[in-house]
Amino acid sequence: TEVGSLTISNNDNTQGKYIGAATGSNFARLFLKQMHLGRLNELNSSAMDDFDSFDSSVTKSYAPLPPYRISKYAVLKYINCVHIYYPLLLLQNLKHTLHVMYSSPKEVSLHDKFVLFIVISIGLDRAEKDVEMTNYINQFKPVEYFNTAYRYLEEILSIRSEKSLQSLLLVIIWLLNTNVLRDDNGDLWHLGRFSMSLAMELGVHRFNPDWDFGEMKNELRNRLFWCTYILERTIAMKFGRGLSLRKQAIDTPIPQLFKDDYISDNTNFGTDLLNVYDQVQFKPSLLLINICEIYGDTLETVYISRAAHSEPALSLEEISNYKTQLQNSLTQWMVQVDKQIPNTLECYYELKIRYCLASVILNRPSPSFPIPDTESILRCKTDCQECISSYCWMLDHGWKINPTCLHDLVNVGLTMIYCCWKTETDSNTLKDFSLKILNIMNEVVKYYPTFTKFKNLFIIVSSIIIDGFNNNVNNSGGAVGNSNGDDSDSMTEVQQAGGHNEFMFQHLPHQLQQVKSS
Repeated sequence: TEVGSLTISNNDNTQGKYIGAATGSNFARLFLKQMHLGRLNELNSSAMDDFDSFDSSVTKSYAPLPPYRISKYAVLKYINCVHIYYPLLLLQNLKHTLHVMYSSPKEVSLHDKFVLFIVISIGLDRAEKDVEMTNYINQFKPVEYFNTAYRYLEEILSIRSEKSLQSLLLVIIWLLNTNVLRDDNGDLWHLGRFSMSLAMELGVHRFNPDWDFGEMKNELRNRLFWCTYILERTIAMKFGRGLSLRKQAIDTPIPQLFKDDYISDNTNFGTDLLNVYDQVQFKPSLLLINICEIYGDTLETVYISRAAHSEPALSLEEISNYKTQLQNSLTQWMVQVDKQIPNTLECYYELKIRYCLASVILNRPSPSFPIPDTESILRCKTDCQECISSYCWMLDHGWKINPTCLHDLVNVGLTMIYCCWKTETDSNTLKDFSLKILNIMNEVVKYYPTFTKFKNLFIIVSSIIIDGFNNNVNNSGGAVGNSNGDDSDSMTEVQQAGGHNEFMFQHLPHQLQQVKSS
């Protein structure tokens, strides 16, 4: 009830048919239904895995503590790739745990063992494509280290504390960074919501001068809240869910750098591998806090819920003004990214992808703007291209695909097809885009074979549009190119272009059968 819904109209129901929350995959459903691609749900059928019905406890395997140099490399990889976004661990404590685990393991608490094993699992997963890893012999997979960590987690969650919140956040980060994320039926969302509830119960979202836990614990509590905030709002934006906590209820200070955060002078921690962290510390985290506020404002304005036969809480003029303000905020946010993060780093392009996705969601069809204006469609198209170009850069520089991009690739791909369908006069732009995104999707399939059905979905829809352009005897595309500058005329032309292109889908049943049989 908190996030607006999208509806589609048809000949039988002039009021429209409800198709669900307005963000995420429901945009894809709206677009495909516009083009009468209902039979595409046949792509969802797949053979059951041989172990789906098997007792997971029988097949689950665990990993012991790896050799020290592997652990150290994994920890440093975690700092470079994850800690810069989610500084929920104190680095000196992590360093101490790593040392004591190999010198006096009996002195390490269950919580610290959990932390080290899950950090190792995340770090090794992120390092899978690193050339340096070829020098290490490691017979265990990242998921096996996670399994070991999870055994400790069962022992420490019974007590609600900052440590249990920290542990839950690490589990969410693991889910967002590794291959265990599948169709979780909302489990990730519920885990994020529970973490925010625990954060509120611990009071880490509030600033009270009478609470003095000591400098470092005060800072840790602040960081735990903001990491919870980033994760919960990221998931809410991805799945189109309501917010657990409004910004008006937050007054805890943002994270600050302490002397213990500077580790470049500590050669025992392997500073030769901390090149990324040395340059940015957790500036990316502070930038994520800012864009997650924009996420929340987008969900509460442009994607605001609107019940049937009732007026929305905001007028169309107010929503239009909010949309303009949000776009300006996103533009300013990207300016800050350009200033603070070197464009030679992987994290720069990860942040740029965040910007592109937020702008796409703001400008594509939404409850407030079911038919976007020409300017919004063109902006969407540019953002989709920039997003895919950023993924290409990262893959060219050794980045490993992670599950957080799977949902984004589908939606960016379909949004780009939608934009080309509405505005282009030929297939050239879509052809160039399709080649790039299919290269990325082929890389995805190497790690996540079940993504094949989504790659096939993109191939089907993009091929139909491209074939339609190439054989378009009506020459009806190019709504934008033929615009005389009047917005109403431009919208009429865009809508007409969509209608004229309906013939593009006449061969869909045959193509669907080909995909199904393959």
